Amino acid sequence: MTDQAASLRAWAAKQERPNEIQDTVPATNADAAKRTVMVLDNTPAGSVKATENYTNVFTRWADQGRKWVGSPAQWQFVQVGPNHPELTDIAQQCRYWAIWIDNDLDGFKRAYTCLKALAATGQVKQVLALHEPIRSRRGLLSNLQQVAQNYFDLQLLVFSD
Repeated sequence: MTDQAASLRAWAAKQERPNEIQDTVPATNADAAKRTVMVLDNTPAGSVKATENYTNVFTRWADQGRKWVGSPAQWQFVQVGPNHPELTDIAQQCRYWAIWIDNDLDGFKRAYTCLKALAATGQVKQVLALHEPIRSRRGLLSNLQQVAQNYFDLQLLVFSD
């Protein structure tokens, strides 16, 4: 049996590694009534559809009994692209970060670009993986988790469905 993701890992290994990442994350501003999640999203979808996707993931998790989610209505999602000129400043101010992961042919590449951008800020250590239901974490999600840890010193939090 061949490893279908070997070429993706090889591609990731050839990419430029970011500079040394800081060990500490600065204190954040007090959270507003709604908890804000900055979602690094490199997909061409519009922000209304994207926000709906993020909310659907939190609703699914809440329905599965993940208590930390609470009510999905208490979360506010703000979409930002990986090439945003003030990404480092935003990373200093925001407590919660996520990336959107599509389950299509370019999903790995777009997620990799987002992880690389977050790592380059030196401010984010944990990132929540938002994705449509996937039968198995093996493959796309586990490969992204390994890349996040091994190349960017980020912890990609993946919750199985």
